[in-house]
Amino acid sequence: MAWTLYRITWRLESPLHSGFARLGNIQRTRLYVTGRMLWGAMTARLTRDQGRSDYVKVGCEVNKCLHFSYGYLCFTEDGSLPLLPEYTAKGLRFNLGDKSMNKSLNEREAQRLCLTSYASTALDYSNNAAVDGSLHEVEFISPLSLCEMNDLSIKAGQPLCLTAFIAESDETAANEAVRDWKESLDRLRVGGERNYGFGKLSLKSRTDAGSDWWGIEFVRENAQVKIKSDQRLLAHTEAVASLFAETIKHGSLEPLVGRDTTPQGAFGQNVRHVGVCWQPGTKIEKAITCQIKPMGIWQAIT
Repeated sequence: MAWTLYRITWRLESPLHSGFARLGNIQRTRLYVTGRMLWGAMTARLTRDQGRSDYVKVGCEVNKCLHFSYGYLCFTEDGSLPLLPEYTAKGLRFNLGDKSMNKSLNEREAQRLCLTSYASTALDYSNNAAVDGSLHEVEFISPLSLCEMNDLSIKAGQPLCLTAFIAESDETAANEAVRDWKESLDRLRVGGERNYGFGKLSLKSRTDAGSDWWGIEFVRENAQVKIKSDQRLLAHTEAVASLFAETIKHGSLEPLVGRDTTPQGAFGQNVRHVGVCWQPGTKIEKAITCQIKPMGIWQAIT
């Protein structure tokens, strides 16, 4: 099976919540979008566009034909200046575009540039008061930059975009459920809080990326990526001790768990355990090859 790699860039038309973890009553957000979120958005869009209701079946077909990268924020509509994470001896940083530009932000600077929040609560009208325990705060990625950074040529109020890769199998054209995926790219809704208008994307560019996955080589014959020494992992990567014992230079581990909604409509009732993974941005010392698995997870194979 052969794969064609596309680079996709959307503009954020509304706030975006990329669910991470809860801290007290704060619902935190990541500074990037996971492959699973893009898979879910594509599955929902294709299912509704075809007038179907079998989300599980369509989702399985999407997994067969499309593999997703993680989506990263950027400041250009062609996706050329993404904020890519990288763990260093001094902690997590976000590089702006080509590493040779020597322009990067620490985690706090990146949050100040892109993140804000809103607070809300449910009301008990019978008592003219808030419902006990319902106060919560939701972090979100702003569709416009929130401050000015002259050294990076970023202005306050500058539109934010999201860029990602989608690998398409050569069997996609014969799959009725998935073959129209390109027409759905301009109508995706990604992330949490969508009932409140969050996660709206508008397509700005779709180009053939060849074999370049943000400087990492993409193998078109079997949907693998070859990461050289001193490069970064740009997706959650399964932490296999036998392969990573002498490979990781700087990084952080995360137990990755998700929730799926059942066909009967039970929201988030199925808990899905991916396992312990190295986080995006983890830097390696020894070259490895990873298989791109469904929903964007990487698995080291050599």
